[in-house]
Amino acid sequence: MSGLARILLEEGKRVSGSDAEDSPVVKRLKSIGARISIGHKASNITNQDIVVYSSSIRKENAEMVEADLKGIPLISRGKMLSLLLNPRKGIAVCGSHGKSTVSSLVALIVKRAGLGPTFAIGADINELEGNAGSGTGDIFVAEADESDGSFLYLEPYYAILTNMDKEHMDYYADMKEVKNAYIKFMRHIKPAGKLLYCLDDKPLAKAVASFDGAKLSYGIDSGADMLAYDISLKGSSSYFRCRYKGDEIGEMEISLAGRHNVCNALAAIGLSMEMGIGFDTAKKVLGGFKGMKRRMGILYDSFGIRVMDDYAHHPTEIRATLEAIRNMCEGRLICVFQPHRYTRTKSLAAEFGASFGDSDALILTDIYSAGEPAIEGVSAMDIVKSTAAAGYRDVRYVPKNEIPAYLTDIIKKGDTVAFLGAGDIGKVAQDFKAVLVKTEKVIRSK
Repeated sequence: MSGLARILLEEGKRVSGSDAEDSPVVKRLKSIGARISIGHKASNITNQDIVVYSSSIRKENAEMVEADLKGIPLISRGKMLSLLLNPRKGIAVCGSHGKSTVSSLVALIVKRAGLGPTFAIGADINELEGNAGSGTGDIFVAEADESDGSFLYLEPYYAILTNMDKEHMDYYADMKEVKNAYIKFMRHIKPAGKLLYCLDDKPLAKAVASFDGAKLSYGIDSGADMLAYDISLKGSSSYFRCRYKGDEIGEMEISLAGRHNVCNALAAIGLSMEMGIGFDTAKKVLGGFKGMKRRMGILYDSFGIRVMDDYAHHPTEIRATLEAIRNMCEGRLICVFQPHRYTRTKSLAAEFGASFGDSDALILTDIYSAGEPAIEGVSAMDIVKSTAAAGYRDVRYVPKNEIPAYLTDIIKKGDTVAFLGAGDIGKVAQDFKAVLVKTEKVIRSK
């Protein structure tokens, strides 16, 4: 929502809104002209032309009711995004995992090529100091949201599908329904456009087989049109060679760790080739990429202790992230995980149990509800039990507010602590960082 608000403000529209509480995002929007109220109240609805709402807002919300009484059109965030993207040359990035990384790389490549893209992404890009912006060109890069089916409003020129996993099962009945939604999305690609998809993801590849439009595969699989090979993972960087439609096009170094990020990079490189931007521009962007907030971010690295923060909240993401971090650290890897949503915890409890194998110790805390009502009998203890069933022994539950103190007691030189989750666990990571900084000052003063 904040990204769309920023784009509309930069395009000269009057934007007002409300949020449950103040935040850096609210302050940032106010600084560029938005009128934002804290708290949802009927009095916030006056003479607006349109009211845009997110999927987390219920119909009983006071502002929704007031807008309806006044006859003001109500449209979803997904519909608003389509009104901005569909008239332009849209690039929509969709998939269970990797959307933010791929869409960020694509936006930076298109911007570096001088094409002035408008972009709306689900994470702040460090180099662009935000998650959205209005450009001077006709290209619109967007992270498409499949979680509530709203990606089906979009009609992109280029679509990138990163993968298809058992995710958002609070919305979809089963994986067959997920597959059908992806197939419908493919059919929304404009006739002259193209689909790019990850061949390594077998469920996705099977779904794409039914699409008869133009397409380009990418991946590590030897049959991919955009192929990475001779892959070397060293610390926080990855190195590989690229082949495009059978032709060797060069060596690539990316400032991203992990094999999953090699695939993410391939999506952006493949699109760069398809758009005629070329390999060299993509290489410059990928080599200097400064990352995104809450994507394997290093918050603290001193006195032999490293603290990292990441958005990973699905078993597939957790495995990939911990594998990449393991390659970066020499000592113990301690994972602090906050489950996200009761429905996800319930449906994926067994899969969660098998996803922490690269960590030496696991700390679990209470579920972040994300607005969901609690499900009786579902708690973080379900993951504690599933990790035990998977043979994992060093796991314990710690209340969220006690985590910094607990870590202070067990931390030692050489440790890496990785905070994972899509809720507010990042605040706990910052609290622990503050404890370490304070301790560091005391040590240096002696």
